[in-house]
Amino acid sequence: MCEKFAKDEAMNMTSGHFSPRAFAAAAGLVLTVGLNAAHAQLSIEDPWVKGAAQGQMATAAYMTLKATQAIKLTGAESPVAGIVEIHQMSMGPNDAMTMRAVPQLDIAAGQSVELKPGGLHIMLMDLNKTPIKPGQTVPITLLLQTADGKTVKQPVSAAVRPLTARDGKGDKGDGGHKHH
Repeated sequence: MCEKFAKDEAMNMTSGHFSPRAFAAAAGLVLTVGLNAAHAQLSIEDPWVKGAAQGQMATAAYMTLKATQAIKLTGAESPVAGIVEIHQMSMGPNDAMTMRAVPQLDIAAGQSVELKPGGLHIMLMDLNKTPIKPGQTVPITLLLQTADGKTVKQPVSAAVRPLTARDGKGDKGDGGHKHH
């Protein structure tokens, strides 16, 4: 629709200048193309968030990220959380699971990275006071840096699964994930 409008406006030009309407349509087209370019570099599969009971201060988001070009996940945002960080679970001393924030996640061209319980994930902390219930969706915005240094945002709509989910399909267990 934007393309047709821009073309029609261009056809109506009698001088060598764009009308304000044509300029706005062209700017919208450029913005859309820019967003689509970022989405073309990273596809997201099966995004989900573990449910959170009222008063719970943290939960986590999981998904599979597939890069067609080298890209970095530098952070994330969500209106349901005051703090959103990339985290890594790993086996620490004495066979105890530890969790730490990761400043960024580099994803090579052609590589897939699975954010999953017991491993890499997006930690949603300082949750709003309302519970996050199965059947809802949580908006998350991934903050990305392209290979040429451009910062882009990619929206994700993550389905909420039961608190007991380990793989997003509602199975039971905590996946070794302990909140701080």
